[in-house]
Amino acid sequence: MLGAAYSPDLVCGEAQDVSASELEALGLQIHHLTGDEVLRLQLTAASYTGLTHKDVAALLLASEKSAVLLIGDDKLRWHAHQMGLKVHGILWVLDCLIEQRLLSFERAINALEAIMANGSWLPESECSKRLEAWRNHID
Repeated sequence: MLGAAYSPDLVCGEAQDVSASELEALGLQIHHLTGDEVLRLQLTAASYTGLTHKDVAALLLASEKSAVLLIGDDKLRWHAHQMGLKVHGILWVLDCLIEQRLLSFERAINALEAIMANGSWLPESECSKRLEAWRNHID
């Protein structure tokens, strides 16, 4: 279910608690935009209302790689759907990590609670369903 992970270099710069080299060591493939790609990004960005250049770079990379786009932003999600891209969010990632036994239920609970405590915009009902289901696996 989880495959190769890509990120435009513009987006990797947003990470505050981990360096790009640490992300690469974990398997993230950082795509360094070429001059032609930056030009394409500049020319294309105007047609994506409400998106940043980083958002558009992620859209273009996901399209180029036929990759799933991991996002939480509704505007970006809408544009991705318009392009025919598959879109998922952090809840899907947690589900996949649990399914592949890369993350325990207890750690998933801790992670989701921390995400929620830090002001996420995740749907509360979906978070509650997962937390309840995951707790039932450790009780």
